[in-house]
Amino acid sequence: MINSTLLCKSLYGKFILFFLLLLSGFTQVQAQNATSSNIFGQVVDAKGVPVPGAVVAAKHEPSGSVYGVETREDGRFNLPNVRIGGPYTITVTQVGSKPVSTSDIFLSLGQNFRYDAQMI
Repeated sequence: MINSTLLCKSLYGKFILFFLLLLSGFTQVQAQNATSSNIFGQVVDAKGVPVPGAVVAAKHEPSGSVYGVETREDGRFNLPNVRIGGPYTITVTQVGSKPVSTSDIFLSLGQNFRYDAQMI
């Protein structure tokens, strides 16, 4: 004859073990997803008015990789999934304005780096 209490405890224990293993695997997968950084910000003119259509380019100096985007109507931009490390040089250009550039920027894993620029 099978002891029903022992069977219930055994099935319950297996369920808990399965759940914990499933949960630990999920947290490892989530941690592996953070392999890059993000650069975001806003570009404005000398009067503080947002500049749409400006080109923002981030160059990873050691590899030569360039990440680029145009600013939206509100002058904001986002460069997602940028390689970690550095140094980076970020350059903002707009027709009729002098380019704005900043060098020696280093990005860490999962960092959201804010970069605001004012065009002259």
